[in-house]
Amino acid sequence: MNPTLPKKEQLAYLVALGGQVTLYYISGLLAYYFQFTLLLPPMVVSVILTANRVFDAMKDPFMGSLMDRTRTRWGKARPYLIYAPVPAALFTILCFLNGIYDPSQGVGAAGNLRIILWAVAAFFLWGLAYTAGDIPLHSLPTLMTADKQERTQLISLKTLSAVFGSMFGFILQPLALWAGAFFHGETPQHSERLGFIVVVIPITLISAAMFQLAGIIPRERVEISQRVYTIRENLRLMWRNRPFRALLLSGIFSSPRYVEGVVWLPLFSYYYANKDPVKILIYTILLSTGAYAGKLLAVKLMPALTKKYEKTQIFIFCNRVMVLPYMAVFALYLAFPTRMAEPLFVALAAIALTVAGTLGTVLGILLPLMTADAVDYEEHTNAVRPDGVFAAGQTIIAKLNGGIATLIGGIIYALVGFTGERVEALNAFIDGGGIARENQEFTPYMVTLFALFTIPAIVGALLANIPMRNYPLTDTDHDRILEELNAARARSES
Repeated sequence: MNPTLPKKEQLAYLVALGGQVTLYYISGLLAYYFQFTLLLPPMVVSVILTANRVFDAMKDPFMGSLMDRTRTRWGKARPYLIYAPVPAALFTILCFLNGIYDPSQGVGAAGNLRIILWAVAAFFLWGLAYTAGDIPLHSLPTLMTADKQERTQLISLKTLSAVFGSMFGFILQPLALWAGAFFHGETPQHSERLGFIVVVIPITLISAAMFQLAGIIPRERVEISQRVYTIRENLRLMWRNRPFRALLLSGIFSSPRYVEGVVWLPLFSYYYANKDPVKILIYTILLSTGAYAGKLLAVKLMPALTKKYEKTQIFIFCNRVMVLPYMAVFALYLAFPTRMAEPLFVALAAIALTVAGTLGTVLGILLPLMTADAVDYEEHTNAVRPDGVFAAGQTIIAKLNGGIATLIGGIIYALVGFTGERVEALNAFIDGGGIARENQEFTPYMVTLFALFTIPAIVGALLANIPMRNYPLTDTDHDRILEELNAARARSES
């Protein structure tokens, strides 16, 4: 990479991102932890998680505006990155220190109500702390360098770092179940809860320390525009900027695709591994290794792809092709509902998920690249760089994706009766040596898990292309805009 961006700063940013992603994946365990460990009703879990994600999305523009108005000798993003990881770690841990819900009593029972209120408060405070560091972290690449090639390479490597963070996040649940086996609680849920706590605390502290590196080592080099907008003006700006508006709409329309992320833990736990922590880890590796190899391939190919093809063309192509691997997985399950854990079908599913992982990573790299283009477009048009506000737009999309996906999952779980007492019955059946995927009593739940893993992803991929069909900023136009901006900056420095 060009020496104007020191390798030490690149490495610090990528390590910090790995820590931040791990914190996010730890919080992602809460959908499973609340419903299947603490036994909260699925609709209660969905409301808690969805309401907080929506609130997070609403407050992100405020955080982006605050960052864009910040002026310090360290820059406008780094001060937040130094301090925000500390409360984010504290509230992450508090989310897991809750008690176990009693499904035999109602929601209004004193003990159950206390558990629900604890979950609401801890996750709400986690969202506040996490957002204070999340938006500055995603803004940092556009502040570290104005060079297009450096940005592309850094954002591609950023995706690579996120991949490693998510890989670590995937092993947390089997680690927690394994640790829980060493405890002898009143019920399997009590032991499982203690397993989560002893695994989550040290990993959270390490991840927060990694997260802080982004505020300590990287430097902000891109000149900050002196003009700033009010929060209301920033909200209008996000919608008025035509390229960014298309990205926002596409991101929201793609939300069903993220139900996969909500359902993979119960799918691997109940269908594939029968809640055996060693088997969960084995199946996670078998079914995810190819997907992660595809992610690494996407990171490697992305700079060459963006040189040869329009970003919009790549975006639309990936969403269209992504439909195929998910259709293949669901068709396989319908044809062989009790055999998906056998080696042949694991291999076929792994191939499909490799294709999906590759395409999803390409899309994940394109979003920040195209957002950075939209920031340049706004600076060229109106002489202001809304780095924080547009980074907030990215996090708005991610949080709405997560909230809508969680809500979809919760509604479906409630409709099929996959709730507290039935979860207890399923856990007791497995604890007694039964195999869930082979028992007809639990077949509706297995169908539900596979349907949630695949069908919403197909719908989301198709919907995501609708706003992008007439994308208003071509790569040629952006190259011209960036040349003019860099020339203007050079004149200003001289």
